Amino acid sequence: MMTEKAFKTPAALAAYAAEHGLDFEQTTPKAIEGEYLYSRYCFIQDGLVVGHGIIDPCLEDDVSAIELVAFAYRCPGCGERHIDNLVWIDDETVKCATCGALYDPNEEV
Repeated sequence: MMTEKAFKTPAALAAYAAEHGLDFEQTTPKAIEGEYLYSRYCFIQDGLVVGHGIIDPCLEDDVSAIELVAFAYRCPGCGERHIDNLVWIDDETVKCATCGALYDPNEEV
Protein backbone atom coordinates (compact mmCIF):
# COMPACT_ATOMS: atom_id res chain seq x y z
CA MET A 1 0.00 0.00 0.00
CA MET A 2 1.22 3.48 -0.79
CA THR A 3 1.30 5.78 2.25
CA GLU A 4 1.51 9.46 2.97
CA LYS A 5 2.14 11.46 6.12
CA ALA A 6 -0.43 13.75 7.71
CA PHE A 7 0.42 16.82 9.78
CA LYS A 8 -1.86 19.10 11.78
CA THR A 9 0.09 22.26 10.94
CA PRO A 10 2.41 23.52 8.19
CA ALA A 11 5.09 24.00 10.88
CA ALA A 12 4.96 20.28 11.73
CA LEU A 13 5.38 19.36 8.06
CA ALA A 14 8.33 21.76 7.69
CA ALA A 15 9.97 20.36 10.84
CA TYR A 16 9.60 16.78 9.53
CA ALA A 17 11.13 17.75 6.17
CA ALA A 18 14.07 19.51 7.84
CA GLU A 19 14.69 16.57 10.16
CA HIS A 20 14.88 14.19 7.19
CA GLY A 21 16.84 16.50 4.87
CA LEU A 22 13.96 16.93 2.45
CA ASP A 23 12.66 19.86 0.46
CA PHE A 24 8.90 20.16 -0.05
CA GLU A 25 6.45 21.98 -2.25
CA GLN A 26 2.72 22.36 -2.26
CA THR A 27 1.07 20.41 -5.07
CA THR A 28 -2.65 20.76 -4.35
CA PRO A 29 -3.90 23.74 -2.37
CA LYS A 30 -7.07 23.17 -0.36
CA ALA A 31 -8.19 19.97 -2.10
CA ILE A 32 -11.64 18.87 -0.98
CA GLU A 33 -11.92 15.40 0.57
CA GLY A 34 -14.80 14.63 2.90
CA GLU A 35 -16.15 17.76 4.55
CA TYR A 36 -12.95 19.70 5.14
CA LEU A 37 -10.16 21.30 3.17
CA TYR A 38 -6.52 20.30 3.27
CA SER A 39 -3.32 20.97 1.37
CA ARG A 40 -1.18 18.28 -0.27
CA TYR A 41 2.62 18.46 -0.52
CA CYS A 42 5.38 16.38 -2.06
CA PHE A 43 8.71 15.71 -0.38
CA ILE A 44 11.72 16.12 -2.67
CA GLN A 45 15.24 14.76 -2.32
CA ASP A 46 17.94 15.24 -4.98
CA GLY A 47 15.31 16.52 -7.41
CA LEU A 48 13.08 13.45 -7.06
CA VAL A 49 9.71 13.13 -5.33
CA VAL A 50 10.27 10.69 -2.45
CA GLY A 51 6.96 10.97 -0.60
CA HIS A 52 3.79 12.91 0.04
CA GLY A 53 2.25 14.75 2.94
CA ILE A 54 -0.95 16.56 3.76
CA ILE A 55 -1.87 19.32 6.17
CA ASP A 56 -5.04 18.22 7.93
CA PRO A 57 -6.30 20.73 10.51
CA CYS A 58 -8.94 18.20 11.57
CA LEU A 59 -6.38 15.88 13.20
CA GLU A 60 -7.31 15.46 16.84
CA ASP A 61 -3.89 16.21 18.26
CA ASP A 62 -0.57 17.71 17.27
CA VAL A 63 0.90 14.46 15.98
CA SER A 64 3.99 15.45 14.02
CA ALA A 65 3.46 12.75 11.40
CA ILE A 66 1.10 9.83 11.12
CA GLU A 67 1.13 7.24 8.37
CA LEU A 68 -1.98 7.16 6.22
CA VAL A 69 -2.74 4.76 3.41
CA ALA A 70 -3.66 6.34 0.11
CA PHE A 71 -7.32 7.34 -0.14
CA ALA A 72 -8.00 4.50 -2.60
CA TYR A 73 -6.91 1.92 0.03
CA ARG A 74 -9.04 3.26 2.90
CA CYS A 75 -11.46 1.00 4.77
CA PRO A 76 -14.67 0.74 2.74
CA GLY A 77 -16.66 0.36 5.97
CA CYS A 78 -15.65 3.50 7.86
CA GLY A 79 -13.07 5.29 5.73
CA GLU A 80 -10.18 4.62 8.14
CA ARG A 81 -6.77 5.50 6.65
CA HIS A 82 -4.41 5.32 9.67
CA ILE A 83 -1.98 2.52 8.81
CA ASP A 84 -1.79 1.26 12.42
CA ASN A 85 -5.54 0.56 12.34
CA LEU A 86 -5.44 -1.45 9.10
CA VAL A 87 -4.00 -4.92 9.78
CA TRP A 88 -3.00 -7.41 7.09
CA ILE A 89 -4.62 -10.80 7.81
CA ASP A 90 -3.18 -12.56 4.73
CA ASP A 91 -1.92 -11.61 1.25
CA GLU A 92 -5.34 -10.34 0.12
CA THR A 93 -7.20 -9.34 3.28
CA VAL A 94 -6.97 -6.34 5.56
CA LYS A 95 -8.96 -5.98 8.79
CA CYS A 96 -9.96 -2.53 10.00
CA ALA A 97 -9.38 -2.24 13.77
CA THR A 98 -11.81 0.71 13.89
CA CYS A 99 -14.95 -0.96 12.51
CA GLY A 100 -13.96 -4.62 12.05
CA ALA A 101 -14.48 -4.69 8.27
CA LEU A 102 -12.49 -7.21 6.23
CA TYR A 103 -11.55 -6.14 2.71
CA ASP A 104 -9.12 -6.59 -0.18
CA PRO A 105 -7.38 -3.23 -0.66
CA ASN A 106 -6.61 -4.14 -4.27
CA GLU A 107 -10.30 -4.25 -5.23
CA GLU A 108 -11.93 -1.00 -6.27
CA VAL A 109 -14.10 0.61 -3.60
